[in-house]
Amino acid sequence: MHETIAIVFDFDDTLAPDSISGYLSQAGISDLSSFWKKEVAALTDADWDPVPAYLFKMIEASKIGRIPKVTRESLSEWGRCLPLHDGVSGVFDRLRNVAKDANSRVTLEF
Repeated sequence: MHETIAIVFDFDDTLAPDSISGYLSQAGISDLSSFWKKEVAALTDADWDPVPAYLFKMIEASKIGRIPKVTRESLSEWGRCLPLHDGVSGVFDRLRNVAKDANSRVTLEF
């Protein structure tokens, strides 16, 4: 029997430093400090969870034309040029090898 383990990464900075700020910067938010400390903080101060707060502000910015529309394509494009943490490029093969050594029936998907 073949077993597959799926590993999912999101924009939580596991693979790259401050990926959301990087995306916002390349999308056209020039004052990142204001975005985080004023716009997002206004929502978190009103008891919003931080992740929905910044996502809401990103969507709001795209709706008013402050940044281009946030799409799967724009996120994928950013992901292709996102600077990764040191060692990330080799971590996938290392994890696959560890899983295979532990159990030859296991494969990892990312």
